[in-house]
Parts: sequence; structure tokens; C-alpha cells
Amino acid sequence: MRSHPAGTLDLVVLHPIKERFEWTQIPSDVKKLAEMRTYGLAKKEDAYDVYGILKEEGAIAIVRPDGYVGVLCHLSAPEIAETYLKDCLVTV
Repeated sequence: MRSHPAGTLDLVVLHPIKERFEWTQIPSDVKKLAEMRTYGLAKKEDAYDVYGILKEEGAIAIVRPDGYVGVLCHLSAPEIAETYLKDCLVTV
């Protein structure tokens, strides 16, 4: 994200509301990039089920400005998200 102009990308974290969690439990890199933009989903809005993601594994999702999911990849394969962003954004 740091190779793109400031304000070009926004990091948003979605967390399923199954149990309470504290801000201190969120990884520091997420807090640094997402600030307070972490949202809980209502049970009937389960993004994991909608996109077929295993809750134990998580995923990286890049959502385009028009609301469509541009790419969805496993957390262990961030290079897929990086390639997607390199193909559609200008780096500085």
C-alpha cells in the first residue's frame, strides 16, 4: 500500500460479530493502516459465507470503488493482491 499515492487505497477490516474483541487484539500493521476503520458484520451479513472464505484462514479482498470485488486471495499469498494493484494503479 505504501507504493501508491496517499489516499488512493483504503484498508478496511471486516470482523464477524461472534464474540467481543478488543482493539489491542488487532495486529499493529492493521491498526496503522486502517486506523479505526474496522467494522463488524451483522450475522445475516456474513462475508465469509458470501465469498466462501474459511473463517479460520481469513483472506485479502480488494473491493473496487464501484463495489465489486476485484480480487480475493489467501493471506499467505499477498503477491496476488499486489499484482492486481500493480496492474490497475500507478505507483510513485
